[in-house]
Amino acid sequence: MVESLKKVARLEHNVLKVYGGHNELGLGPTILHEAGEAADYLINDDLVKFGTGLHCFHN
Repeated sequence: MVESLKKVARLEHNVLKVYGGHNELGLGPTILHEAGEAADYLINDDLVKFGTGLHCFHN
């Protein structure tokens, strides 16, 4: 997921608005840059763990 987020972040210069799942909150393209920086932070601080499998969340 983090690598996908970094790919999307590179689209910042070609995007005018970013919409959530319900097209309600139109955010500026700078949110993509911020998300990319967040992904880099997680990777650089060794906070991302790959291959940990599927996780069950109990409600």
